[in-house]
Amino acid sequence: MRNYITTVAVAAGGASAAAGSRYLIDDLSLSPGSALAVSTLLAILVYRGLEILLVVVPLRWRWARRILDVRARFEGIWISRTDKEGSRYYNYITLSYEPSAEDFSISGISFGNEDEHHSSWAGANIEFDLKKPVVRFFYEASVHEADVEDVLGFASIKFQGASSGSFTSGAGHIVDTGSSSKKYPIVFNRLEAAEMKDLVGMKKVATIDQKQSLLRAYRKQHPNF
Repeated sequence: MRNYITTVAVAAGGASAAAGSRYLIDDLSLSPGSALAVSTLLAILVYRGLEILLVVVPLRWRWARRILDVRARFEGIWISRTDKEGSRYYNYITLSYEPSAEDFSISGISFGNEDEHHSSWAGANIEFDLKKPVVRFFYEASVHEADVEDVLGFASIKFQGASSGSFTSGAGHIVDTGSSSKKYPIVFNRLEAAEMKDLVGMKKVATIDQKQSLLRAYRKQHPNF
C-alpha cells in the first residue's frame, strides 16, 4: 500500500510538472530552461507534499501503519527466552516504529533465570522478509557486569500468527559473534497490554524494576515458557 501511494505521488508530481511547464512557456513566455527548472521544483513539492500528507503523517498512528505498511504486524511488546551455555535468559523486547527515523527499531532488556538484570541491547539493520515471514537484525548488548565487553551478534526469528492480523509468536536463533559464534535458540511470545495490566496492574512499564517484576509475573503465569 505504501509503495502504491508513493507511486501515485510520483505520478501526480510528474503531471503537475508537465502542466506547469506548458503554462509557464505558453502563458508566461518563460524560456524552456527556466520553465523546466520551475516545473521540476513544482513536481518535487507536489510529490513530497503528497507523501507527507498520505504516508509520513499517517504512519505516526499504528492503525494507519497496519494499512500502509505490513511490517506494522510485527510491532508490539514481546517476551523472549533463550538458552546460552547452560543459562536461561528472559527478555522484555520492544519492536516499534520511530517517526523521527521513519523506520522500525527493536531493543530489549535481558534478565537471568534468577531475575537478575543481565544486559540491555539494541538492534540495527532490521530486515523484514515478509514472505516467510522472518525478521533479521544485528544487535549490540551491554552486559550489566563490571569488566565485561559489549556483545555483538545476529538474530533471525520466524514469526507465526493470523494471516490478517498481528503475529503472536516466533522462534529462531541468535549468534553472538566471537571465537565460538554458536547458534542459540530463542522463542518469542507477544504480550498484549491487557495481559500486562493483569500481571502488574499497568499497561506500560518503563523502568528496569518494572520490567523485572513483569517478567517475574509472566514466568509465574506461564510456567512452561
